[in-house]
Amino acid sequence: ELHRAPRLLVLAGVFGVSAVGFDAHSHQQRAFSAAKRDSGDDPKLFDATKLYEDVNAGMDYLKSNILGKAKGQSGSKSNGEQAAAQQAEEEGGRAASSSPFAAPRTKIVSSSSQGPKTISPGNAKESDHGLLSRIKDSITDTMDSAATMGALAGELKTFLGASGSDQAISSLVDKARETMDGGAFQKNRTFKEMFSLLQGELRATQETLSKTFGEIDATDLDPAAMFYFLETEDAKKNPSWKRRKHRFMDGAQVEEVEQLHDALFLSDVSYLDTLDEVKQGLEQARDDWELVYCTLESMPREPSHFLAIRKSESLWERHLDVLIVVRGTKTFGDAFTDATMECVPYAEGLAHSGMIQSGKWLVKQHADLIARLEEMSGKKVHLTCIGHSLGASAATVAGIEFRALGYETRVIGFGCPALLSKDLSEKCKKFVTTVVADADLVPRLSGATLANLTLDLLEFDYTDMVVRDVKDALEQLRRRAPDSLERIITSRKLGLTDAVEQSLESVRVFTQSRIKKPTSKRAKVELFPPGEILHIYRDGRGVSAAYAPCDFFDEIDVSRTMIDDHLISGYDKIFLELLRDYHGDQHYTIQ
Repeated sequence: ELHRAPRLLVLAGVFGVSAVGFDAHSHQQRAFSAAKRDSGDDPKLFDATKLYEDVNAGMDYLKSNILGKAKGQSGSKSNGEQAAAQQAEEEGGRAASSSPFAAPRTKIVSSSSQGPKTISPGNAKESDHGLLSRIKDSITDTMDSAATMGALAGELKTFLGASGSDQAISSLVDKARETMDGGAFQKNRTFKEMFSLLQGELRATQETLSKTFGEIDATDLDPAAMFYFLETEDAKKNPSWKRRKHRFMDGAQVEEVEQLHDALFLSDVSYLDTLDEVKQGLEQARDDWELVYCTLESMPREPSHFLAIRKSESLWERHLDVLIVVRGTKTFGDAFTDATMECVPYAEGLAHSGMIQSGKWLVKQHADLIARLEEMSGKKVHLTCIGHSLGASAATVAGIEFRALGYETRVIGFGCPALLSKDLSEKCKKFVTTVVADADLVPRLSGATLANLTLDLLEFDYTDMVVRDVKDALEQLRRRAPDSLERIITSRKLGLTDAVEQSLESVRVFTQSRIKKPTSKRAKVELFPPGEILHIYRDGRGVSAAYAPCDFFDEIDVSRTMIDDHLISGYDKIFLELLRDYHGDQHYTIQ
């Protein structure tokens, strides 16, 4: 019945509220009416927590008592099919429990392959309860909107009652900002994660600021400045800006892109949790690799990695292919912290201190083994080092060290942190390829770029943008909850226009007081991503790829995707979009 119903009506006993439909506006009006009825003269609107609990309980009831029974009565699956489905579900669960950097197990499949085309076997498939999940999301989104309006009304009441205190103004600004940016969970989540990470690094930032600029207190950093700076950067670095910046850069061949994606798959394998999973991952790779060594444990400056040799080599081949794949840090916070360490002299240039130690440790671990492999096979070893995130930086240093020992070496990195000085990075172009996904934060991240971003934020004048959002939020409150707004205003013996103007003027003065005096001085950026750098970027119509110089990444690209772009799943996604654009086939699949 649920699937056939043009409009969903659920009884109060299921959801704990009166009938709920897909009409968000009418439901919202009912929610406000209920709030007004329950709150009496108090202008504070209802707290949606209880309604969330009722919605969750209702969904569980429907799943178990309606869809669950219907599925049990269908009897459409044999015992064997049920067992296979259960095994597939368990395997999917294990895959989903791997590192947050890890993407689903994937392999290239031509767009001409027979059979139905899917994005990826690891992607979430539509469940039996997909409709109910969408209904629940629709309802909870409406609850979010109503609760946000209620909170905004509460902040306005507090602000007017507190005679414009700094704390009341700050709370009103924050709530107005959240209101006007509502309905975009992914955007809010990324912004909050980024600011949280930035706050955690203020100590390192403070040290760099003090060395370069004297006494500047980075703890004054305001999340509102970050939010509005992000909006400004979105407007500035738009697709037209990106196309113009890449106009004279060399493009990439599709064969190169496909080979790089094969390397991304191997880097993904390094994030698996057990030895058996690593072996199974190598079995799915395009080339036939035999695992020789694998450590799943990592210590400071001793990264987890595995070593393999190619099994399909002909007896007449003159070289032996050896593969070292280094796992990156499993948590983004650790990657953020490690990326801000100082640089030290290395190989007639400069390099990130901690990552030099990691790369040299890899060489120390395997130099004797590789020498024995070369001696036993009678062939020259061709070594490929691959890594993602911090694993890419360790792989790069290891490649430089192995090359100094006389081995033919190639390095492929994804999202490699700012690692080498400009001259040293350019010297590595012959054997190091780094891929950067659009706005990926980590290749642009160093103590200097973080300090410069902090100064940009402290000096950024976002007054007009704050006033705009407070004004818009109050207008939304007037339109959506006029009774509540009227009670707030009349209880303070103010006219609506006077109340709004009082709020906006207080917000303007408060914001101006938090902005630092501008200075043109900035820290010198000394570290960059290494080698030949393929930048895959969104150009407004699709995705393009071009080889960019290392100093193209000399500042943090503040973007809503700067965290997600760093994940392996982000790299897998942008590779897929690039290849689909190239083939002109939106069904082209990377599996």
